[in-house]
Amino acid sequence: MNEQNEQDRVIRKWLQDEYNSIEIPDPSPAWDKVRIQLERRRRHKKLRSRMAILAAVVAAALMINAAATISISKTYAQMSSLLQEVRDYLVEIFFTKEAFDHSAAVTAPPAPDEAEHAALPEEVSLEAAQAKLGFSLLVPAAMPDRYSLDRVRIFQEEDGEYRNAYLEYASSDQHIVKISQHVISPGSTRVKSDISASAGDIQQVWIGGSQGVLIIVPEGYATLEWLTEDGIKISISGKLTGQELMRVAESLH
Repeated sequence: MNEQNEQDRVIRKWLQDEYNSIEIPDPSPAWDKVRIQLERRRRHKKLRSRMAILAAVVAAALMINAAATISISKTYAQMSSLLQEVRDYLVEIFFTKEAFDHSAAVTAPPAPDEAEHAALPEEVSLEAAQAKLGFSLLVPAAMPDRYSLDRVRIFQEEDGEYRNAYLEYASSDQHIVKISQHVISPGSTRVKSDISASAGDIQQVWIGGSQGVLIIVPEGYATLEWLTEDGIKISISGKLTGQELMRVAESLH
């Protein structure tokens, strides 16, 4: 038994000595080779991707060039036809007003090419709107009984002035009549509105001494636009008949 144990001890020692004598090579050179190969593969993959994009761009450019040289007249004709169709479906309505004499004005009128800018809306009471606006806010006296004033909005311009107002009348069955009033620039004597020819029955009307346009829609809605002698563009729209809309417009005071 002791002899067997001695043999096991000798074998274990021999194995330990052999294990300790094994030389482990430095892994750095091998890893450097692998890293270089991976980097080379990445560069090749990126180059192939760029070449594919370049080929696609060149192919697209050739196709566009070919289409432009072969069918330029046909393409132009189609575009002209499309623009003509769009123009045929729009009716240009011009509202005119007399040119005011600004020679006695305290401040000069804004330049004709002054850029429009967005105004900030404020929801206020009717009294607050009348106090803040730079013009006399017109309120209807003959609004149908089923409608009542629901909200008033005014819009402050960049210069701090209020030149735009919006009145909204609501009915118990959730229908709305909107009245917008906007001061037109003093230098503008013609104001244009583009209305779709298919919008409904378009009629020329007169509100006081001002010319306007009335659009009757078959579903029971109507819109009325005109420019007052004071340079206020007014628009009224909602679920009203043409006669009701005209009565509302004529009752503004």
